[in-house]
Amino acid sequence: NGTPLQSGTGLKTVRFNSKNTEQSMRITVFGYKEKDWDYVFDIPVFRPELALDIPDSDNRIGLGQITLKALPYFFNAANTGQLSFNWSYNGRPVSGTPENPSALALNLASPGTPEETDIQISAVIQNLYNKLEIASEIITLSVTGK
Repeated sequence: NGTPLQSGTGLKTVRFNSKNTEQSMRITVFGYKEKDWDYVFDIPVFRPELALDIPDSDNRIGLGQITLKALPYFFNAANTGQLSFNWSYNGRPVSGTPENPSALALNLASPGTPEETDIQISAVIQNLYNKLEIASEIITLSVTGK
């Protein structure tokens, strides 16, 4: 915000939120080894993103067990335990795997599984400590029946 921090001895920690796509920060240390040290650097800011990791890259899947993974990028979280993962299959909420909520295991080998059809999978990741940090992805997969 342009307001300088006051001087002090020791390590300084600065936390800030940015609404821009890039944030500039200027650091000036006066009298360091008999010189003034001044540096301006840019901090890139990215919106949270979600990538779905799917076993087949062409979005065609066969019958059987398939596991999809929701991969979070650019969240302000120390680990995935600070994130919530929500899945849906053809518009209906489903749970991720109990040991890993970022993964969705589908069993497409059960009787009655439609063949030669499309299914829609969606995932939403949200920061548990900052509800405004959220990302979602929807993908359509073709079940080939093979």
